[in-house]
Amino acid sequence: VSAIPALFLADGRVVVEDRSGASQPPSAHARLWVFDRLGTKLTDIELPLPPWGLSIGPEVAPGRVVVSCFRSPFLSEDTLVVDVASGGVVDKLSGLRPAIGFWGVSSAVPAGGAVSSVQYFRDAEGRVIHIDFANGERRIVAGPGAPRGERISVR
Repeated sequence: VSAIPALFLADGRVVVEDRSGASQPPSAHARLWVFDRLGTKLTDIELPLPPWGLSIGPEVAPGRVVVSCFRSPFLSEDTLVVDVASGGVVDKLSGLRPAIGFWGVSSAVPAGGAVSSVQYFRDAEGRVIHIDFANGERRIVAGPGAPRGERISVR
């Protein structure tokens, strides 16, 4: 039995990985389905990622989710930021993947339904990068090149 990656968005929509391979020919790319809070399918999104090892989440801005693929801890992977309403990729984080919650991203909506624009990613060199999606700020907070004595903070 395997888990199907899913993420509950702050507005009640649900994003899940398409696992319909048994009823359709296999796809060369990952696909996502988006449902409203009542379970009605809203859209089907094809992504330029392999169709295995998918991780969905977190939500980095209202309706924008991080989607990454994990094939090996030694490969530099790309992470996509997807706008689930338009079905489009709005950003590509080359060589980065979520640093926190990668092996089972929580689908819980944060307290109060708020979406945190601050997220942490790691690269193939072992660095942890802080990205604030609200203002575009990126900085290394752990690993080679990180400033000494600074605390990792959501601020």
